[in-house]
Amino acid sequence: MRYYTGFFAFLLFALFSQAAYAHNIESEFAGFYEGFIHPITGIDHLLVMISVGLWASQKDKKIIRVLPGLFVACLLLGFWIGTQQTPTPIVEMMIALSVVILGLLLSKSHIHTVFSCFLINLFAIFHGHAHGTEFSNTAQWLEYGLGLILTTSLLYGTGLVIGFVVNHSSSTVKFKIFQLGGLAVAITGGVLLQALEIN
Repeated sequence: MRYYTGFFAFLLFALFSQAAYAHNIESEFAGFYEGFIHPITGIDHLLVMISVGLWASQKDKKIIRVLPGLFVACLLLGFWIGTQQTPTPIVEMMIALSVVILGLLLSKSHIHTVFSCFLINLFAIFHGHAHGTEFSNTAQWLEYGLGLILTTSLLYGTGLVIGFVVNHSSSTVKFKIFQLGGLAVAITGGVLLQALEIN
């Protein structure tokens, strides 16, 4: 019962969160601090970063070692594209969709690992793009980028640690946690997609 209680509490938090699309950097002097704090001001970015770590915790050591570097590289690629102010109208939709897909990957462990890695890194580009388009002060892009990388790595590590703890539980408990957690993430992504359609 406690798993279901936590699941519905998570849904209520997601549905009523005011930070779902906190994608605006107001300061023209944005630097390391803004880059560090920005990924945790929106539930979409937050869930995806942690979910990537949770997903990786279910895979072998090679994935755990390789995925962070690939994910950060794709995030930075998207960030650079975004700083060029390249118009990409589907970015917000892809970010919301990434929350749905990451939730499904968490709850459906039989999905092919290589295909899953491709999707995860593709979505990293769109998340990076969103950060890049909001960043206007090119003089401090390095400081901002370092903050962004640090937070992304910490969130990935958080998901990884949580996943390792869950993996040491009984198979039944582990199954329920990943199933319900993945479902909660996917439903949150659906709410974000619905919000885009309304707007």
